[in-house]
Amino acid sequence: MKFGYILKNKNTGVVHKKIYTLNQIQEGGLSNLFDVENYAIIAINQFTGLADKNGKEIYEGDILKDKYSDLYIVFFKNGSFVYKSITEKLDLFYNLSNSNNQWEVIGNIYENSDLLK
Repeated sequence: MKFGYILKNKNTGVVHKKIYTLNQIQEGGLSNLFDVENYAIIAINQFTGLADKNGKEIYEGDILKDKYSDLYIVFFKNGSFVYKSITEKLDLFYNLSNSNNQWEVIGNIYENSDLLK
């Protein structure tokens, strides 16, 4: 299992995404993975087990673009990974693993919040 840790530097305010396996977290603890004194954890997002069309891993909170340039956000909801349109007014979620879309990860909601507008 892999997790995307969203970390914010307490001094500069810069947000970073770092990927860690469950084994790394269990073996060394967080203090061995990053400077816990200077970084705050904003979110922990799980790897979906899927990759985009370029081979980039897809995590919760990622922003995906489809072949029509529509944008979507990835969530974990009711035991599965789903995606929801950023622009669609309806609160509809679609199962990510059942999708045959050629997604491209273009960012995430923490580092690229400007894409949500």
